[in-house]
Amino acid sequence: MTESAIVTGGGRGIGRAAALRLAEAGYEVAIWDVDGEAAGAAAADVAARGGRARATAIDVADEAAVEAAVSTLEDSSPPISVLVNNAGILRLTPIDGLDLADWDQVIRVNLRGPLVCTRAVVPGMKRRERGAIVNVVSNVVAAARLHNGAYAAAKSGLLGLTRVLALELAPHRIRVNAISPGSTRTELMDTYDDDMLESLLKGSLEKYRIGIPLGRFADPADHAGVVAFLVSDSAAHITGQNLFTDGGQTLA
Repeated sequence: MTESAIVTGGGRGIGRAAALRLAEAGYEVAIWDVDGEAAGAAAADVAARGGRARATAIDVADEAAVEAAVSTLEDSSPPISVLVNNAGILRLTPIDGLDLADWDQVIRVNLRGPLVCTRAVVPGMKRRERGAIVNVVSNVVAAARLHNGAYAAAKSGLLGLTRVLALELAPHRIRVNAISPGSTRTELMDTYDDDMLESLLKGSLEKYRIGIPLGRFADPADHAGVVAFLVSDSAAHITGQNLFTDGGQTLA
């Protein structure tokens, strides 16, 4: 039976790669992104490769909008069995210069958003006694970095939420796991200068950055493959776990 997967922040980067990988695995993918054009382009990419996808411009922290979107999917698509909470934003600011409005927005998107989306899909998953949720966290939960206060707080909260949800939802055969990516080749990295890239790859004590033992930045597809594994039956006995997909950064 065909099933549906929701990927938030699916318009680019890790989310887009995850959407493509899940479509290849046979899911009908709902690509959600605050940027509707990016979501549409990702859905077109899925279709060009023979998959099925629909794009939705949505604010993942807007409870009413998310519930309406899930209701629409439940009425017009195969059952929702997968949710990938990938949408997130980053503000790099020293804590004494961090605007509280920026703090609130990072927490809203990175922590409230996954909660809102999860609460919306769980009733259907409970009825079907089947589901897999993957939260995209970050290796910042294990390796502190300068100027990441809001982001680290949100992602650490999301990791805690992952574990609690895994316990609460296990009786309903709903599995909840997380991945923690490290430095990844996304559009954001295209804005970095050579010094920044070298400090990320090789490490910089002055900037509290940790090098990558495997010697390369991750590609979004590296993370997408792990997401696909975690929602598959091959991971049927895995829940409440956090897999570091960071090339060994957190070994240092």
